[in-house]
Amino acid sequence: MPIQNIRRLWRFIRRMYVSEVKVRMPWYLHRLYRQGMPFVRSFSSGEDAKLTVWPCPEDMSGPAAAGDRHHEYAYTVDAIVRFGLIGKELLDLGSSGSFLPGIMAALGCRVTCYDVRVWPMKWPNLIVKTGDLLAVDQGSFPMASFDAISCISTIEHLGLGRYGDAVEVDGDLAGMHRLKEVLKPGGLMILTVPFGRAEVAYPAHRIYDRARFNRLIDGMEVLDQRFYGPVERPGVFQPCSEEETAEITADNGYAVKCCVLCKPTVY
Repeated sequence: MPIQNIRRLWRFIRRMYVSEVKVRMPWYLHRLYRQGMPFVRSFSSGEDAKLTVWPCPEDMSGPAAAGDRHHEYAYTVDAIVRFGLIGKELLDLGSSGSFLPGIMAALGCRVTCYDVRVWPMKWPNLIVKTGDLLAVDQGSFPMASFDAISCISTIEHLGLGRYGDAVEVDGDLAGMHRLKEVLKPGGLMILTVPFGRAEVAYPAHRIYDRARFNRLIDGMEVLDQRFYGPVERPGVFQPCSEEETAEITADNGYAVKCCVLCKPTVY
């Protein structure tokens, strides 16, 4: 077959493909496409041959994210396994919207989720409660009632009112005191916080330095700690040293400190 005929055939096939599958959309469908709204077009003459178009105009071909939450969640699961917390009674603070409680419950932990926001999550081994930790009464969580606590990027928000909680200047310290009370002697706490140069980015969150962090965890023993931060590329977190966290500029944001704490048997 002459090369010209091959080219004509290829152009014909392409026209058929565009007209039947990649439908030439009228103006109103282009508008829906730009707005990211799904619509249905006929795929062929068959009654059941419908093509549902879900516009995804954004480009997702770039590098995948490697942010602080990726490291925090991986660290938490690692700590649960390493420190033998599977099957234990665990309180997760600030659960609303998080993937982590379901993962911990699936691992075998008996998880109680607590958040100031309503969260209609249902999963075996998982209980969801709603309330403000700073205003919680003693009957909600009896003293020394949990084997472990996970507090993943949550304590830094307490008392700033961002999530509808009560405003309190040292809400993080008050909240931590309450968490220590409900943790059993010898119990463990998995804690992660923004770390670097001390700052209160009101009403978003606090950033801790060593002095404020030590004040926060007063009376607790540090069993393990790791640091992650955007030390080379903004927004891309990777393991780093505590010294490097102090050098992170405002353009890069902050690092995170992940640690496992232990409540003394005599507290």
